[in-house]
Amino acid sequence: MVTPDMQSSPVPLIPVGAVAHSGRAIEGGALHRVTRGIYAPRDRWRTLAPWERYRARVHAASMRHPDATYALESAAALHGLPLFGEPSEVHVLGGDDTRSRMSGGVRVHTTSEPRELVRAEGVPATSLTDTVVDLARARHHAVGLAVADAALRLDPTLRVEHLVACNESRASSRGRRHARWAHARVRDAWVRAGVG
Repeated sequence: MVTPDMQSSPVPLIPVGAVAHSGRAIEGGALHRVTRGIYAPRDRWRTLAPWERYRARVHAASMRHPDATYALESAAALHGLPLFGEPSEVHVLGGDDTRSRMSGGVRVHTTSEPRELVRAEGVPATSLTDTVVDLARARHHAVGLAVADAALRLDPTLRVEHLVACNESRASSRGRRHARWAHARVRDAWVRAGVG
């Protein structure tokens, strides 16, 4: 499957150590704190839509945690899939030896299910297919439907059957039926449109 280009940060991200007189720039309001130790120009930050701010936060997290693999809404932001508002947490996958936890706005998820990973601009994330299936399993039906439809438009080689097969192949049944709802409706919509 062709992996569409990942989305870069919509604003420059600046490590605090790279700013001369950083304290003065922060106190003077020239910089906005994106996450601990990472800043963006305040005037540019204010012009961003909520989903762009979130994508910048994901990139900032990747600067602090370069080995983390981004998942769920965070991977969706990197793939250019729709987000609803500005999610409060950055989502990463933990290794087999980790436990689910939340720290500094980053939620670590554990799973025994393998994921196909992609890397663009040095940022590892779950593949487009796995991202869509994960969201369809874990989020509201409307989110699953919107993300699946957008993914099919984004990658012309992706088919609903790929999403269905990925969902059905997971050992865990948790969320399987939930995802089927979105996949069935996106298939119906694409068939009615004469595409699927």
